[in-house]
Amino acid sequence: MHGMEISTLESSLPYELFDFIFLYLKSIDIIYSFFNLNHRFNNLIYPFLCAIDLSNVDDCTLNKYCRIILPKIHHYIKAIKIDDKNLDSVFPLWLYSKIYPNLESVFITKVEKYGKYLSYLKLFKQLLNLKIYFDIAEINETVSNELCLNLFQSDCRLQTLFLIMFTYPSILISFNYVFL
Repeated sequence: MHGMEISTLESSLPYELFDFIFLYLKSIDIIYSFFNLNHRFNNLIYPFLCAIDLSNVDDCTLNKYCRIILPKIHHYIKAIKIDDKNLDSVFPLWLYSKIYPNLESVFITKVEKYGKYLSYLKLFKQLLNLKIYFDIAEINETVSNELCLNLFQSDCRLQTLFLIMFTYPSILISFNYVFL
């Protein structure tokens, strides 16, 4: 009977109504609740599968999400937003390229002076877009050097780098590569 109720509910509600309902839910809750219920729901939530927001998520929820949901949807993901302290959970260094084959953009929030993002820079140069939100007022010379040394190399694919400081205007760096 319960399965029949879901079937009746999902077949009677228009797509537009779900769009309205989804406005009131976090993307991780939408995916957790509706992924793999049926083909129609998978189509409805597809945009949420492509861009995952895991920032401001408590540790318990993040661990459950990384263990249960991410292995099922990793190949859909094109963009991830994550707090710096949680990078290790979402991006195991030894599996990075195999876990997210379609990843193009990463947004790292709540970055401290010597955050975890520094150890990921060599991997992130394969992205098209990287946005880093610093919780500090300024970036010192060491951090600037690390950014340059690890990102701007000959095999860098990065097209947009956005650095957002706590008290300063944002810095947007766009790249136009010319290949001869």
